[in-house]
Amino acid sequence: MIDVHVLTHEGTRRDWLDQCLASMRDEPVNVHVVDNAGRSVGEGRARGYALGTAPYVAYVDSDDYVISGCFDACLEAFQHNHAVVTLEQVERNGFVIPVPKPAHNVSVYLRVDVEPYLHLMELSPHTTDWHMRRIIRPIQLPTVGYVWRVHAAGDHHKTIAALEKEHPLWQTA
Repeated sequence: MIDVHVLTHEGTRRDWLDQCLASMRDEPVNVHVVDNAGRSVGEGRARGYALGTAPYVAYVDSDDYVISGCFDACLEAFQHNHAVVTLEQVERNGFVIPVPKPAHNVSVYLRVDVEPYLHLMELSPHTTDWHMRRIIRPIQLPTVGYVWRVHAAGDHHKTIAALEKEHPLWQTA
């Protein structure tokens, strides 16, 4: 099993959250919905990754969703890898771009590989996910497992601007 956290916040759309949660209904996951209102994404990740006891951890954003079989493919790949990431489809304005994008979501890690970085996540509002992929280096799977909704309110707009400011926190990692 995989412990998957889903962060909610002041701007969470209920219809998108419902779709997100429904997409994981038949997956081999324990879903932990984390009320992250008033906190940064990094603080939420630290809280979310600390939940549960499964040997594997991941997150799904409340405005995104997984494709059936996503987490089965990830668990199967763990027979030969220490961390994995699926391909993702990008959805803009209700339309899915047909060419899958690599190395973003869904990223699944061993819990023991993530735990040493929980304290840095709390200090890193926007770049936690980027840094975890850089440090743990998940293996790219050929499976399309995630749909990333790109929209004006997405936190990804803040990531690029925050990299320079937040990077020094992670230099020892």
